Amino acid sequence: METFIQHPDGRINNYLSVTTANAVHIVPGSFNPLHAGHRRIFEYASRLGPAYYEISVDRIGKEFLGQYELDKRLSQFLWYAPVIVTNQMLLCNKVALPIFKDLKRIGIHIGADTAKRLIQMNSI
Repeated sequence: METFIQHPDGRINNYLSVTTANAVHIVPGSFNPLHAGHRRIFEYASRLGPAYYEISVDRIGKEFLGQYELDKRLSQFLWYAPVIVTNQMLLCNKVALPIFKDLKRIGIHIGADTAKRLIQMNSI
């Protein structure tokens, strides 16, 4: 699967439309469902520059996200926010995707659950 962006109006493309910022802010997650905590993180990230949610169809310790489930989760973002869809499990692989190649900075904004998992993974 190739990386793509679903815009709030439903348009799909595979390039970032970042102008002078040269940076984006990413809020990764499974969004099952999108909740107030995700929205607060996104609101904060949006104050820093262009922000996108990110969802991967391939996830650590979780089942592959099929088309039906992906469409269901993406529908939560229509008329709200852009979402980058990838097939990368790890944050380090996500930021290495060609879609981000021209950026000088990528801010990754994670919630408490993801932070806890990262700490547990590194302590093994």
